[in-house]
Amino acid sequence: MLTRGPRTGFRVRPNPSRPVVVRVDDPDGAELFYATDVSESGVGFLVLSPGLPLAVGATVQLTLTLPSPVASVFRCRGEVRRLDGARCGIALVDLRDSQIGLLRNYVATRLACHDFKERTAERVAVVTC
Repeated sequence: MLTRGPRTGFRVRPNPSRPVVVRVDDPDGAELFYATDVSESGVGFLVLSPGLPLAVGATVQLTLTLPSPVASVFRCRGEVRRLDGARCGIALVDLRDSQIGLLRNYVATRLACHDFKERTAERVAVVTC
């Protein structure tokens, strides 16, 4: 299981043509979002219109849909850690080892799709798949 603490590992941006879908469930309904970043311990997305009542510190029920080649759907709990304008960051909590493995596989697959090229003084990731 993942516990609270500082972020570890890599964060990747999903391929827009194969998005990671985040469903946030609420007693009054559910709302779908497309992840802007994913790691083994969390997910970020944009909240472009007010819908579900999200507040920092709140616990939410999520359904994550990871695209191929991982191609998996699983439910988990998350804690809202960041609300900054339209940006929302959720820390995934109480994940099973199998869920962590799926996220780790997804992140590794996305990292393998990047060529890191030197450009001036910074490293720039160029998506190749």
